[in-house]
Amino acid sequence: MAMDRRPCTVHHISHAAIVLVSVLLLCSAQRSAGARRLMELYKPQPSELLAYHNGTVLRGDIPVSVVWYGRFTPAQKAVVSDFLLSLTVASPAPTPSVSQWWNTINQLYLSKAAAQGKITTQVRLAGELSDDRCSLGKSLKLSQLPALAARAKPKKGGIALVLTAQDVSVEGFCMSRCGTHASNAKARTAYVWVGNSATQCPGQCAWPFHQPVYGPQTPALVPPSGDVGMDGMVMNIASMVAGVVTNPFGDGFYQGPKEAPLEAATACPGVYGSGAYPGYAGNLAVDPTTGASYNANGAHGRKYLLPALFDPATSTCSTLLHFVVQSKSTVSSKMAAKAVMLALLVLVSMAQLSMGARRRMELYKPDPADMLSYHSGAVLQGNIPVSIYWYGKFTPAQKSILFDFLLSLSVAPYAAAPSVAQWWGSIDELYLSKAVQTNSNGQSKKTQVLVANQVSDMKCSMGKSLTLAQVAALAAQAKPRKGGIALVLTAQDVTVEGFGMSRCGLHGSDAKSGTTYIWVGNPATQCPGECAWPFHQPMYGPQGAPLVAPNGDIGADGMVMNLASMLAGTVTNPFGDGYYQGSRDAPLEAATACPGVFGSGAYPGFAGELKVDRATGASYNANGANGRKYLLPALYNPSTATCNTLLSMGSRRLMELYIPPVSDQLTYHHGSVLSGDIPVSILWYGKFSPTQRSIIADFIVSLTGAPNAATPSVGQWWGTIEQLYLSNAATNGQTATRVLLDEQVSDEQCSLGKSLTLAQIDQLAARVGTKKGSVALVFTDEDVTVEGFCSSRCGKHGSDASAGTTHIWVGNSAKQCPGQCAWPFAQPVYGPQGTPLVAPNNDVGADGMVMILASMVAGTVTNPYGDGFYQGPQDAPLEVCSACPGVYGSGAYPGNAGKLLVDATTGASYNANGANGRKYLLPALYNPTTSSCDTLV
Repeated sequence: MAMDRRPCTVHHISHAAIVLVSVLLLCSAQRSAGARRLMELYKPQPSELLAYHNGTVLRGDIPVSVVWYGRFTPAQKAVVSDFLLSLTVASPAPTPSVSQWWNTINQLYLSKAAAQGKITTQVRLAGELSDDRCSLGKSLKLSQLPALAARAKPKKGGIALVLTAQDVSVEGFCMSRCGTHASNAKARTAYVWVGNSATQCPGQCAWPFHQPVYGPQTPALVPPSGDVGMDGMVMNIASMVAGVVTNPFGDGFYQGPKEAPLEAATACPGVYGSGAYPGYAGNLAVDPTTGASYNANGAHGRKYLLPALFDPATSTCSTLLHFVVQSKSTVSSKMAAKAVMLALLVLVSMAQLSMGARRRMELYKPDPADMLSYHSGAVLQGNIPVSIYWYGKFTPAQKSILFDFLLSLSVAPYAAAPSVAQWWGSIDELYLSKAVQTNSNGQSKKTQVLVANQVSDMKCSMGKSLTLAQVAALAAQAKPRKGGIALVLTAQDVTVEGFGMSRCGLHGSDAKSGTTYIWVGNPATQCPGECAWPFHQPMYGPQGAPLVAPNGDIGADGMVMNLASMLAGTVTNPFGDGYYQGSRDAPLEAATACPGVFGSGAYPGFAGELKVDRATGASYNANGANGRKYLLPALYNPSTATCNTLLSMGSRRLMELYIPPVSDQLTYHHGSVLSGDIPVSILWYGKFSPTQRSIIADFIVSLTGAPNAATPSVGQWWGTIEQLYLSNAATNGQTATRVLLDEQVSDEQCSLGKSLTLAQIDQLAARVGTKKGSVALVFTDEDVTVEGFCSSRCGKHGSDASAGTTHIWVGNSAKQCPGQCAWPFAQPVYGPQGTPLVAPNNDVGADGMVMILASMVAGTVTNPYGDGFYQGPQDAPLEVCSACPGVYGSGAYPGNAGKLLVDATTGASYNANGANGRKYLLPALYNPTTSSCDTLV
């Protein structure tokens, strides 16, 4: 079917100044040539990169006026004032310096803007104003910030800097922003707001000086001023100032939509030093006296941590690096040698070194030494005695699950393959055998785990809320032997510092005594989604049905997974100088370098292809002692830099790298699809207004019954499904597919109640879906709850293969979870925050239902009985639309639905025209041929 491509208006989505995006998914529609005009993969144009839009930047002398809102101590004010002073004052600050960072902004951005002559840009502290008593209250709206900024009376071309104290809340603070900048174009002034996050959200707005709330967990760095809140503020002030001078009025340097731009610093989130990656700020300088981490020196001996800047010329994030080796007669030859060695190390670890007077910010290119490798230290080999400390109440069955796992590591080599012993043997082969420890015959020591003793503390002698220091004390009570491991296991009602928030277990050591310890907690009642996945629904990220735990105990089976990971780390890196990657204090180790990978073909939200016990339905990948089955994590292979999963192969029975076959792609599994005339019946469960019914019914009619709708149309979207999928399946001679709206039934009184199980959804579908080849649609209103609605699903489709019928359920999320099931028409609950779009039919709930319904319809017709088109496991498949989550228009990325059409009258965003003048927003479709997400505009 031909698709007419017309110019579209870009809808600008405003979101927070803090941009939590590390991967930009540029999946959208490339303008097609010729008569085919199909949905195609979008190829980004240079204009879509961070570029200059020919507008104003701030240059010359920039007066900055500060408004201190709330109570700040003199020491706190000095941290910020000295930073502002450091930007351009010609102070003798050693390199790398704040002024070098500022000069790089000048060089990369301001000097390239449209201005006459060379102008030096300097920040001048113009004045300060204090409002200690918080005259507007301690809970501010964004609309109140301009009024506060106006009090500073900023001069033309100046900046008002509004700083709020730690007990002042601001709309969106922590949830979607740590600061923001805006302007008054008429007065030609700009303002920046940044909040002190010390007590509200240091994990979001003061990282890396505080443990992050989500994502990779690493120890917090020491802040250079000793104040987490203020050092966090400086980082955010620097980011906002970089944005405000290069894009003060929205027409300067930016990428993406004008009202939700990526700017000079926000385009490089979380990058502060060379070699940065998620959870690791990069290689930073460390003050030998205080242990504080920093990357820039400032006025009055200050040290600061400043964000990387995006280089538009190279499309890279550049970090502040400058190393000067001075030769003085007073420097001893020994010190000079150390300086030379330092310079050599820097040259090895960096792609380029800034030299001479330019003092450039350079891009770091990681060296092989930054990979997971051996650091020439100790590993644990030979017989490893393990002492177990049971803290709290464990049932005999739970103790047996964990004890049998330890027994399986090396005492049960004859368990059926794949076995726990093979997994352990791979640690020996990949790591321990390559370390520098051998026996008296010069051969590598064979490593075995031996349970030495067990101690029970059922009454929790230290209480039920433990610090990490107390965990170490408990380990000492287990009296581990030299070269041994103390294993502290806490029961499900015992809380441990950071459990569930930042860790599921940990390992430590006492190098002096030559002993190590491991702690793992039972997450069953506290955090099963974090520490027992995939045996429980995850809290965040892709949602799939939980797997059945192999020993029937989610908590204990989760403990085994975490214990295996900690054991792998302990034996390969017991004292911090063995095998690891990254920072020594926050290393990635043998198993933690492969998070969430348990079987072949794993991806986020999918643990991989696993074995399933036919009797219990339990998922596992390793057999153990006494007939046990376990799920063990993948191991990182330092030689190939890959994650290896446990696969039995012939007599060798090794852990081998999985190379995904074509069958792991979204492909056709030679089963049925729906084609020809498809009758659709609707059951309206609960109260729907006539308008809501019309919105949804018109969408169904639009699929194949509105040939004259303006392009892009719902009919074209449906035609693409037919072309990409249905025409390539065995359709018994059917060549055209039509959706025909059949009967509609109402159940306004909610005969089964207002809290439904999935089984009851099937019952409701059976009331209307009786014709062979038909689809029954069950719609529940905004007051009806359905099992799993919002937490794991917004809709679902199912079937009765024997009757040849299928059904779809979609709920109205308007009251219950619009952020989950009606985005982008509602503020998302998690992730990047942007201003909600206007719903095309002015009903967030009904328009959200159409988006979900479209996804379910696409999945139903292409995979009605579980043997059609899908990817992944049959019971939790990725299908036509679900394989492209969150993609609606070209250039989509997390938090941004993509470039959409905008109705000039209503401001509504859409990508498809339908029957009766309707407009809709429809999801992208996965293209199996190109493995890309195809969008309609």
